[in-house]
Amino acid sequence: RMEGFCRKMEEQSVDISHRIFSGPYTINAGYDIVMRMLNLPTFPDAIFVHNNVQVYGIIHALMNLRKKIPEDVSIVSFDFMDDTKLIQPQITSVLQPVSQLAAQAVQLVIEPEQAKNHPNIILNHTIYMGASLCNKPPRHWAHFHM
Repeated sequence: RMEGFCRKMEEQSVDISHRIFSGPYTINAGYDIVMRMLNLPTFPDAIFVHNNVQVYGIIHALMNLRKKIPEDVSIVSFDFMDDTKLIQPQITSVLQPVSQLAAQAVQLVIEPEQAKNHPNIILNHTIYMGASLCNKPPRHWAHFHM
């Protein structure tokens, strides 16, 4: 995820090297990272986060800072959980084919020689278009991963 994100940003000539944050798979980590973003020269107007658990903390921190989604900060997440439908605005998310991922993982455990023949298995994804993106291109990205 991280490599793909950085590669795409580089293709668009967007330098995010000083705007990559990491933390554990927790709500508190999302909150804490947003508070650390206050130390940046410019606060991000777009955040890409690797999972919806951290999104909850990010949203909580943005609410405390009185920042509106998407007017002040756009958010895109990787993964989607049904309970995120309760968040307004709904978060735009990259959806993984979880059943296919699980099936591939089991297949590689059962037949490890396949992993040698196919070191990179790419599965199709979809995008859930929520309402968490602003209509204008972001100028100051931040990337948050585990």
